[in-house]
Amino acid sequence: SHLRLHAGLCVLKLAAEPTCFDLIPLELFQEVAWLIQDPCPQVKQAMLNKLQVSLHLTLLWTDRS
Repeated sequence: SHLRLHAGLCVLKLAAEPTCFDLIPLELFQEVAWLIQDPCPQVKQAMLNKLQVSLHLTLLWTDRS
């Protein structure tokens, strides 16, 4: 399960790059989304934390515009 978490975090990191975002298929994003329902509580919590931080940073960045 921790390997799935690492893979999901890597996909999110790639998605944060504008040049890579369009190269990631929608199905892969859907697979990453399932990590918030992972049976391992540590994986679930780590993924939720990463998504929350990423969303917060994105909102801060867009507020500057």
